[in-house]
Amino acid sequence: MNRCVIALFSRAPEVGKAKTRLAQTHGDDFAFDLATAMLADTLALCASIKVTTHLFLTPDEFDGQQLWSGVTNAQGGGDLWARLLRADAHLRAQGFERVVFIGSDSPDLPSHLLEAAFASLESLPLVVGPSLDGGFYLLGSARHLPAYLFEGVPISARDTLSHLTENLHSLSHDHDLAFRTLSAWRDVDDEADLKLFIERLGEAPNAAPRCRVVLSRYGIL
Repeated sequence: MNRCVIALFSRAPEVGKAKTRLAQTHGDDFAFDLATAMLADTLALCASIKVTTHLFLTPDEFDGQQLWSGVTNAQGGGDLWARLLRADAHLRAQGFERVVFIGSDSPDLPSHLLEAAFASLESLPLVVGPSLDGGFYLLGSARHLPAYLFEGVPISARDTLSHLTENLHSLSHDHDLAFRTLSAWRDVDDEADLKLFIERLGEAPNAAPRCRVVLSRYGIL
């Protein structure tokens, strides 16, 4: 798909800093290995739909070439919303028109949801994929992301999505920014998420193969 790009936002996996909630139960090494596998599986997911992918990493000094051979950018400073807006402007300056942001916390995300996001942006300016933890796993735009989209929206909170949706409805009415909501999905952040993730892997035998290897190695799968 020409002029389409996936902007994959991720924290670079580092021992002692990766998946800290899971590390409390399973240890730092497991958390690091799983975070690394989740990122690798997400990159493979992006490649499977044949859309250009740019990886945006934090911390900025991390060498992205350790993780993959594609385009890697530093997220830069500021809060998440500032970093998303900066990345969006950067990608549009390169000629991309349909930009879809995802994270690396949903490595078993079905590819059809990514494809649906880009299909939606052929006729609508915005698309959002809600996460069952109250946030969102995907945000896509066929226009420059407006800064006021994030006004009053808390970061990584249980009501992040509700505030974002409220802004989307307001923008849809006042600025002709119609949007589509995709099917909900779940991130993998804590022990409860991990158990549900393992259940999903049992129902989707081809999903997240690198995560399967890690979970098997630690005797969890």
